[in-house]
Order: sequence, then C-alpha cells, then structure tokens
Amino acid sequence: MKRPAFPSVLLIASFLTTACGILPPGTYIPTDPKPVGSLVAQGHFDGMNGRTVTGMASVYQLTSDGTYVIRLEGIVVPSEGPFVVVGQAGGSEVYSQQLRAVLGTQNYVTSLGGTLTWNAVYIRSTRNAIQPDYGKAILSL
Repeated sequence: MKRPAFPSVLLIASFLTTACGILPPGTYIPTDPKPVGSLVAQGHFDGMNGRTVTGMASVYQLTSDGTYVIRLEGIVVPSEGPFVVVGQAGGSEVYSQQLRAVLGTQNYVTSLGGTLTWNAVYIRSTRNAIQPDYGKAILSL
C-alpha cells in the first residue's frame, strides 16, 4: 500500500520559521482549498512603507449574485500584526476582515451583491496608524 504524499515543504517552512524565532511554536499555517468558481482578478503582492509582503491575491466569483472569495496564496507577512485584508473594487474599499495568519493560503468569503471590478487587495496593519499599509496586490485578469 502506497503512503500518501506528505506536505514536506510546509513542514520544513513551519519548522524553520519556528526554530529561527520568526513564529512562536504551534503557529497556525492555513492551507485552504482552491475555490470552485470563476477567477475574475489576480495579482502579486508588493511590500509598502519599508515592509515585505509576498504571495498572490486572487478573487473568484462563486455566484452571479455577488458571492466572491478573496484568496491569499503563499502569503508571508511580518509577524508584528494584527492585520486586516482589505479588498478594493471600483476604486472603493468594499471588504475588510482580520487576517487569520501571517503565512499560508487563506480564503475570505464575501457576499457583496452584483458584479464588481476588483482593483486591489491590501494587507493593512490595525496597530500602525502612521504607515498602515504593509502590502498591496494590484489586480487584473
């Protein structure tokens, strides 16, 4: 009987970040599944204000009535949070939710109604009022 493949990369990343003191032991690293829906926008994160944020943001439309998933893939954010995920559509902020973890792949579901044109996803500090934006992904398709 064949053993299932073990997510060794995730285990190694978790071990190294804990061993190096970047994250405390037992830190949660989400691995949310890819949404079933239409990809409507995506972009890579760039750090802002001297901060480093990496990974990719994607937006999937699940239903025609305006249910979307903002997906953060392979996200790495400084551990000094707390942070929020902010979605921008049509030039306005339309979504804000606390970031669940500073690493990993995370889905955030929103029911905003209607069809939206997504512009950007931000990682914003809720603690740093002077330079709140840590990262930004400009979205396109």
